[in-house]
Amino acid sequence: MIHPLTRHYSAIRSLPGVVDVQPSKTFAGEGLEIRAKDSLTAAHLDDILADSIKGRAVSFSFPGSKSALSRKDFFPAEEILKDYGSLLKSLPGVSYIDTVSIQLGEMLPAFETAVQVVAEDKAQATFLSEILEPDIAGTKILVKSRQQALKSKH
Repeated sequence: MIHPLTRHYSAIRSLPGVVDVQPSKTFAGEGLEIRAKDSLTAAHLDDILADSIKGRAVSFSFPGSKSALSRKDFFPAEEILKDYGSLLKSLPGVSYIDTVSIQLGEMLPAFETAVQVVAEDKAQATFLSEILEPDIAGTKILVKSRQQALKSKH
């Protein structure tokens, strides 16, 4: 039987700086350990990847440490693209990434800038939504298929 996270393991292993991906045991049950080449890579991966994937807790490690510390600073979307753009683009199924303005509420004239990750198709968008955090350092991350992204531009 194929492990339910096999596709996720392959995608995560393909990210720059990922040394290995292994199942792990946590006090809460099964988990997923992502081993990075260094602490900065582990921190970046911690920022972009979801805290749990398919109900399994995700943890990060790197040589010389048990776990990575997460960076929780606030950066505007443009800074997120500079810091994380190449890492996000390297995920399987990502067509492109850019920044978009989103309205804060239906009745509010205020907008915020978010990072939009555009996938090749709906299946890839669903997959990316499963593994990415909903925000990075306080900036919203929107995952859409190429078709959804085109519709939202009109």
